[in-house]
Amino acid sequence: MPWAFQRKRDRWELLTDDPESEIWFRLSEDESEYTVRRKMIRYYDDEGVDYNASELDETVSYFVYSLKQGREYFAASKRVSILTRPLLLFYGMVCLAKLPIILKNPRYPVQLAEQSGLRMHGLGYRENRSDELVIENDIVKIHDQGTFSSLYLFFKENLPGIRGFKISELYGWLPDMFSAFGSKSNITTRLATVNTSIVGDNGDIAARIKLTPIVNLDEKSLYETYPFLKQDFEKRELENETVFLGRTAENRKKIPSGEGTADRKVKERKLVQEIEKYFSKISRYNYLGVEYLVPQKEQFILNPLLGSYMLMYGFSRLCRYNPAKWGELIEGRTSNERWLVERFIDLSSKTFPWEIFQLFTGKPVIMWAG
Repeated sequence: MPWAFQRKRDRWELLTDDPESEIWFRLSEDESEYTVRRKMIRYYDDEGVDYNASELDETVSYFVYSLKQGREYFAASKRVSILTRPLLLFYGMVCLAKLPIILKNPRYPVQLAEQSGLRMHGLGYRENRSDELVIENDIVKIHDQGTFSSLYLFFKENLPGIRGFKISELYGWLPDMFSAFGSKSNITTRLATVNTSIVGDNGDIAARIKLTPIVNLDEKSLYETYPFLKQDFEKRELENETVFLGRTAENRKKIPSGEGTADRKVKERKLVQEIEKYFSKISRYNYLGVEYLVPQKEQFILNPLLGSYMLMYGFSRLCRYNPAKWGELIEGRTSNERWLVERFIDLSSKTFPWEIFQLFTGKPVIMWAG
């Protein structure tokens, strides 16, 4: 299973002066077919993934050249203006998105040749006809088959119940964009920054969730988005932070007493493991080392990687099929959306490869500037 929706593991920390180049340097280690073949066999064996040895050469070759193409698309995007950049970045994302898909499905390259539906983007775009000059109300739609649909199924077993997301809704899934929203009340953040732990509390061992205040999420919206917080936890207001402590049989256990120290520690460890099982049911996403709660509502199940992919698809489609509208928007002639668009395009060119790399490492990757 991918690490992104599981209990947070240990971080992987790197010291570097250039995080963007460091990620591509690390990814380039998988541009060797010999290296990739060894890693794939080990990964498939460890994860219990069935694969056909006679098809493995084709799978390895497809993986390696998709990675190389992705690197070249991202590099080429730096040499053009924002007028054209979404096209190159999106096709770079398409190439990189195929890598985790192959990790879960070794037959993916073979199936692409057999099933034309898999070769589609897996997304659609509907412009808002009532106000053609505003793109925040345009909708990106998820289709049953295609690259995006296969990428989504890397994280979850089924596609979401709601298939259409406004551009303004997709912005709300991107943590790097949160500081840019300001007073734009039509954009709501969909992820709460969280720190999870297991602590002692009044003679009990309890699950503890600490939330950091986020934009546009009042208490009512918080409980609607994360209903388990109201059902399973007691809210406590501390200085400059909100803490939720477990209050059910699943997330709070009585500390054993009146026994020998060794026996008590063994029992305490078992109780901690039981609470860990509760945490494993909570969807969380680790974005560049910061952990976020993923809303439980079916229609909200996205994450920053998927949101970035959908948003860049929308921009690339406008860029390609409606260049006049796209050009007027980025020149600031038709609306004030340019600043959000530019910020997203600049950030995603750095963060998307980083997120793909984290899927390979199986743990959060933290870069320290040295």
